[in-house]
Amino acid sequence: MSAVGTDLPPRSKQLILLEVLTLWHSNLSISRIAKKLHITRERLREYAALNKFPPRPDTAKKAPQKEVDPTPEEIQIRAAEIRARRTPEENRRLSGGRYRRVEIRQYAFDGRNNSFMEIS
Repeated sequence: MSAVGTDLPPRSKQLILLEVLTLWHSNLSISRIAKKLHITRERLREYAALNKFPPRPDTAKKAPQKEVDPTPEEIQIRAAEIRARRTPEENRRLSGGRYRRVEIRQYAFDGRNNSFMEIS
């Protein structure tokens, strides 16, 4: 009597070790490796220490790249790309430079009637 999915042969320790080592040398984080193996991160670290795995390269401590301001030519190229992606409606709205006139109306609250009255 066996449960569904347990008909697979048990993996040997060497196969598990090989699988863990393969994932250990990949670019995956320890959290993702542990998730793939269905174990905790702490258990993975214990397993690595027990089997004397080589240290992982620390990708988080890479030297940050300096941010360089774009040149005026790069700014012009980028602006042209953005303008080319605009729809005709956006072009009309943004490049027209004309604004619709808006009427400004002022209102005052009339406490006797509990209503607003327009001030002319």
